[in-house]
Amino acid sequence: MEPDGKYKRSGFLTRIFDHIFFLRPLLILPIWAPLLLGYWAAGGRGLDIIFLRLLLLGILLGGSIYGINQLYDVEGDRLNRKNLPLALGFVSRPAAWVITLLCDIGALVVAGFLGPITAILAAIGVAMGILYSHPRWRFKDKPWAALALNAIGHGALVYVIGWSSIGIFSWAIFLRMIPYALAYGGVYLVTTVPDAEGDIATGKRTLTVICGETRTVALAYILIIAASISSIFLSEPAIYLTGLFSAPFYIYAAIKGGRNYVTANKVAVLVLNLCICFYIFQYIIFLAIIVIFSRIYYSVRLKIRYP
Repeated sequence: MEPDGKYKRSGFLTRIFDHIFFLRPLLILPIWAPLLLGYWAAGGRGLDIIFLRLLLLGILLGGSIYGINQLYDVEGDRLNRKNLPLALGFVSRPAAWVITLLCDIGALVVAGFLGPITAILAAIGVAMGILYSHPRWRFKDKPWAALALNAIGHGALVYVIGWSSIGIFSWAIFLRMIPYALAYGGVYLVTTVPDAEGDIATGKRTLTVICGETRTVALAYILIIAASISSIFLSEPAIYLTGLFSAPFYIYAAIKGGRNYVTANKVAVLVLNLCICFYIFQYIIFLAIIVIFSRIYYSVRLKIRYP
């Protein structure tokens, strides 16, 4: 795959960053959030070896899931203008496969250092990523299955992985993961709205494609509101505060439509991650690194302002 003609030929250092950004660092933040909030809820207390291993695990799980998703959705990413290194031809398919497989293996190894239960849960997460994107199953094109996998896998399971890293079992975990499942299910539905045109062109079937924007947004907002309300009773203030501060942006998106849904989701992810800083203040350093380096990369490499 040749690089898009409007971009200059890259040097060695630029190619390294292209391969790093194949992992989609900004999308690691929605994984880190439930991972670290689950860790904290189970009794984690900040910048220790478990915390650092969880950060690495989040990166590797993200690389595994987002990697295979890009490999099987290159054309859709081009049509939806997602400015991803693989879709733009900055990263070759063989290199993308190697990175993805290394992330698969790395995630299981790091999870193993956190305990056998964490390793099993991480393996389930990797398997769900394959089910979501691989052409044989392609759950992402099965609207209700896609919603379930995003809610359970991206929201609830990641929270449970974080909790399991402390090695303390409690039945409460099955209640406290509920707001995360609801919130991530709702946010996933919102992401399908601005992508609908490209999804239709590539034959993808999301809830927005089959049910329309109005019904999909209504269901998404019901899930997000339910997440906020349940979080009050289940002692998950980060979800409640995220719903509270992002609500104006979701309301505005419902009125204006289009890319405003993307903005609303970005605000929600930012607020949820900032909430972690109240528990583990050093986390803001990792947030800043991700955001600053992403801003530099997209500005220099693609000449766009992002994030």
